[in-house]
Amino acid sequence: MLGAVGYVTSAGAIQLIKVYKLLATPIQNTLSQLSQTIRFLVANDMLEGVELRPGQAEEQERERRKVVVIASEDEAKASTVVPSLAEGSGKMH
Repeated sequence: MLGAVGYVTSAGAIQLIKVYKLLATPIQNTLSQLSQTIRFLVANDMLEGVELRPGQAEEQERERRKVVVIASEDEAKASTVVPSLAEGSGKMH
């Protein structure tokens, strides 16, 4: 461990090496699993739409609300109902 002057004693160094040897494999396994998870998320576009900074989702929602979709002339004509036919006055004889 650290001595009074700030250097590592030989007994402390041996303890650090033992701790490292005990933890090295579990740490490597955890890093490998985490790396595989991140690769999977990226490869499958599962991070699309995830906010990169706090509050970004609310900003995007406000921007989406600003957009107003207006139907084109063709769509407007197709959806217009002829009043005389809708009321039933345009019956065939």
